Amino acid sequence: MNANKFRGFLGEFAWTTDPSCEQEGPGILNYLSANANVWMGWSYWCGGLWFPSDYMFLLDPLSFAPPVTDRPQMSLLLAHL
Repeated sequence: MNANKFRGFLGEFAWTTDPSCEQEGPGILNYLSANANVWMGWSYWCGGLWFPSDYMFLLDPLSFAPPVTDRPQMSLLLAHL
């Protein structure tokens, strides 16, 4: 625990699949995991069905028809649950 004995919750964060953002997702999740003593949790901003399909932070599956095709961000998020 940090010197002040407080813990935080990261309310919302997201990253795009643009190649210029390849390090953001792993970086923030690795940081949160490595500092779990001061972070009690996090939530990913994911949009929703009312957002346009090209919304840069959308996490809805690319395809809902079986087999479901997840967006690239999902595998990294699942690895850090």
